[in-house]
Amino acid sequence: MRARLEFGGIERAKEEWPRGARANFVESLAQDVRYGARTLGKNPGFTVICCLTLALASARHVRFR
Repeated sequence: MRARLEFGGIERAKEEWPRGARANFVESLAQDVRYGARTLGKNPGFTVICCLTLALASARHVRFR
């Protein structure tokens, strides 16, 4: 309770939050996805192994759940 009073409460934090922060987050996420896709495209063998590993792990999880 004391911390809320010291920092000004939730409403103050909402007011101070930059309006473009969500747009920056989405833009950054899109940039990271593009970079990941580009990197995986350069190493097709690694990409196949990753996809197979994820597929097997998902199938095992679904089967033994």
